[in-house]
Amino acid sequence: MLWPGLGSCPEFRNYQQGILPASPGARSLTEFFSSIDEKLDLTTAPAPKTQRSDRDVLNLLTKRAKVLHLGPANYCWFTDPSRALCLKLAGTPTPDRPLIGMCDSARCPQATHHPGHRPVWAERRQNKDLHRPTRHHP
Repeated sequence: MLWPGLGSCPEFRNYQQGILPASPGARSLTEFFSSIDEKLDLTTAPAPKTQRSDRDVLNLLTKRAKVLHLGPANYCWFTDPSRALCLKLAGTPTPDRPLIGMCDSARCPQATHHPGHRPVWAERRQNKDLHRPTRHHP
């Protein structure tokens, strides 16, 4: 199984290489990836199963992949609808998915930012700087 829109989970591979996500949901995701990494630890694997493949990784990540929602500037790991800031702000009574277009990823505990999101944030920052009024000092 491939992660929706992500192929074979490059964010887990980034985690293994020390490239960590940012934002409020980063700690939870990093802890999850750490638990997967522990399960893949070759030193604790039984002798007949000494090689871990991408299939092993995908099997362990499948459940989390089902709650992943891709946004242009962040990922939403919709593990607990009651914690989704977008749903709280919108007053959505029966949530089955996040309102990714309303995501305030700097404050939502289920949002994460990854290296692939940097161009979106950089463009937004550049556009904001272009439209910022300049101050004239006498």
